[in-house]
Amino acid sequence: MKQFAAQLGAKVIGVLRVFDRMLFAGTPLNLIGVRGLRLHLNVLRIPPAEWGRHLEAMTDRVVKGSLARAKELGVEVRHIDRSDIRKEEVARGGFYLREIRPSVKHIYFYEMHPVFGLMHTRLQTWFPFNLQVCMNGHDWLARAMDQAGLRIRHSLGFNSFKMYTKEASVLRVETTINETKDFRAFRRKQGDPKGKKAWRQLRQGVADIRARANISDKCNDRYVEALAAADTSSPLGKVFETVSAPRVWKGRRVRAIRPWDPKDYQLLQAVHRLEFAATGFSNADLYPIFFGDAPSTPEERRRRSAQLTRWIRLLRAHHLIKKVPNRRRYRLTKEGQATLATILSGHRVTLEQLRKGA
Repeated sequence: MKQFAAQLGAKVIGVLRVFDRMLFAGTPLNLIGVRGLRLHLNVLRIPPAEWGRHLEAMTDRVVKGSLARAKELGVEVRHIDRSDIRKEEVARGGFYLREIRPSVKHIYFYEMHPVFGLMHTRLQTWFPFNLQVCMNGHDWLARAMDQAGLRIRHSLGFNSFKMYTKEASVLRVETTINETKDFRAFRRKQGDPKGKKAWRQLRQGVADIRARANISDKCNDRYVEALAAADTSSPLGKVFETVSAPRVWKGRRVRAIRPWDPKDYQLLQAVHRLEFAATGFSNADLYPIFFGDAPSTPEERRRRSAQLTRWIRLLRAHHLIKKVPNRRRYRLTKEGQATLATILSGHRVTLEQLRKGA
């Protein structure tokens, strides 16, 4: 972020780091699954023959109680049975909202919070009655910035990184983490509060919210640093020289990178994709970029995988990428960001642009 802000100079008057949208999910862990259901019914001493009627009665009590509360508050209840209707748009009129689908009922309680804007609670009406509370920062920001401008979005799996302007004066960068398998938090094992801390997969719950904030902050930083990485002060020839000579890495000779060769250029483009700026990339991430279709034989898969391994080794030998600790993932180095950004920009420069800049 510092490098990106420095390039813009006096145009940047501040940097705001906040959560945009937060979803708190409440689940009674001791009631999850068949074991939890049996525990609940046994504690209440309900015979197996009565289980169905008991659970239906609980659902009926939750639904009727919610509707009664809505009537007390004097708010309208809307029944929505179509997935193409945006509930948020309906709820902006101040409605208490209930969603009904075949065999599935959720009840949504919407509130226009004086600080956070539109937020809601979603209640699952069947056992074990999970609860979600969603806080959305969009409305809060919209009070001051209600016109959206340029938007750029990159996705990797179920996660995304996007950047857009507001009123042509605010550059907004967001990291959305829906899938946590590629992120780690230094924590104790779930259910072992006195256990040894280690790098473990980031959890979806609020327990890892501090780690999630730090990870998101770093993802935003890497994202904008990748955009600002091009070296505008060095001659292109000097930048090309850094990769155009063979290297010796771990005692073995590694060939030079040929930026003008189509295959090498494709490799540089692939690892410089902005969706890899946050979490890096793996052999599996590069596979569909270069090969697309599934291999016809196991031998073909091994051949392709070996080719990707050699390319990764080539980039590591030239210090363009580095291995993420304790992971089979790789990330561009600062040198790699600057070198690749400059080389790829050089490919897009026209003779007319060079003439004007001379």
